[in-house]
Amino acid sequence: MTKGGWIAKVLLALVGVFAAAFVVDELIGGGALGWMAGGAIIAVTVGPLLLSLIAWRREQDSRRGQ
Repeated sequence: MTKGGWIAKVLLALVGVFAAAFVVDELIGGGALGWMAGGAIIAVTVGPLLLSLIAWRREQDSRRGQ
């Protein structure tokens, strides 16, 4: 993955975390629905970054012959 791709995924994850915090606290009030909505926002925005990190780590391990 290119450096620009990593930066885009990190920025998307940061925006998602702040958006989830805003939704949970300000819009929905911290109830169960707010936590579920916040969790969904975090999953959608942080998921691509985590999957890329897992793929990158597997690639590094395969290069080392592990």
